Amino acid sequence: MNELHSLIERLRTMRTEFGHRLDRIRHDRHHKDGPVSADFKEQVTERENDEVLARLETATTTDLRQIDHALSRVEAGLYPLCERCGERIEMQRLQAMPFATVCTRCVKAEERRRKPSKARTAV
Repeated sequence: MNELHSLIERLRTMRTEFGHRLDRIRHDRHHKDGPVSADFKEQVTERENDEVLARLETATTTDLRQIDHALSRVEAGLYPLCERCGERIEMQRLQAMPFATVCTRCVKAEERRRKPSKARTAV
């Protein structure tokens, strides 16, 4: 039980850290200091930086959604149960990904289902 409590606290800490990270990314993306550079090469660099920030914003938003989903399951008393099969998610998986809401067995079953079989792909 103590280990589970530690994971839940880790999730809450992650939520705070990722929230701050997203705020900083959005600030950097939308509050530029100064005008656009007159130098074309500098403009290219600035545009590339903007693209990196956009990707970071998307990834961080996705991570936050996963964390929020796991925390909502904590509040509902469903953490650390797999949302597919209802079995307990392996502690090793939760230690690696505290926001996991699906057990390893269900993840592997989903991967097998998505992967086309050789019989179907043969001509």
